[in-house]
Amino acid sequence: MQNSLRCFIALEIPEEIQKSLVKVIIMAQLIPANGFRPVRSGMVHVTLKFLGDTTQSTIPEIEQILSQIADSQTAFQLQIKGLGAFASWDHPRTVWAGLAYPPELRDLTAQINKRVEPLGFPIDNRSFSPHLTLARVQEGADFRRVKQSIEVLRQNSNLFFGNITVTRLVMYQSALQRGGSNYTPVSTHNFSGRKV
Repeated sequence: MQNSLRCFIALEIPEEIQKSLVKVIIMAQLIPANGFRPVRSGMVHVTLKFLGDTTQSTIPEIEQILSQIADSQTAFQLQIKGLGAFASWDHPRTVWAGLAYPPELRDLTAQINKRVEPLGFPIDNRSFSPHLTLARVQEGADFRRVKQSIEVLRQNSNLFFGNITVTRLVMYQSALQRGGSNYTPVSTHNFSGRKV
């Protein structure tokens, strides 16, 4: 699609937690030689809404919606803890770190979905399972190597990475490059809601 950006709406993860997550990637050797495509250092985030190809003319409307949502949103806490795999440890496709989250995160995601739907972005009806993607298993990977790394993760599946305070939404552009995607902020929207 010409004159479009591949976009998504997400929450940032602070640098100190990003570094802890990179240590897990290194510890378990989630590297291409073992059949993994790790998320690039500093690029881990919590996706709230994947928009996909987004026309340049639609971006200001999305930004306005995000600003309105952020204006009424108060800061909330997330706890980054645990490791897992989709679809399962025995059949891994995606390796992730888990989130313990309050109802505010589910409500925020639902609100974003509802508000951008009229712009041509269908509501995602999959079950709500926010997570931090650390790596994806490559097509045709040597399953023995994958299993060795997965076993290291499984043995450390209760790791605690820390708490974060969420204070803003970010719309990112995703550029597919050799070695993985690169994410660049398009706009940020600070929460300014007050607790009643």
